[in-house]
Amino acid sequence: MVEEVTKMDGAGRVVIPKSIRKKAGLKGDSTLLVAEVSDGLIVLKKIDIESLAKALRRELKGVDVEAIAKRIEEEAS
Repeated sequence: MVEEVTKMDGAGRVVIPKSIRKKAGLKGDSTLLVAEVSDGLIVLKKIDIESLAKALRRELKGVDVEAIAKRIEEEAS
């Protein structure tokens, strides 16, 4: 495991240290999911949007997603 300390600037930007970017294979156009998983524990996860979209298409093939979205919106109002 690689650990380093960094700071957030006033605009909320955080520099991911070079050693961690290199080990995680992060590049300037990498997409990251940011999640608070518990009080004060924030996780960054590298995600591949194309792979995620392909997986969703495969998993949801034949499912009427629009009907599900509509039902959720109705239940929320």
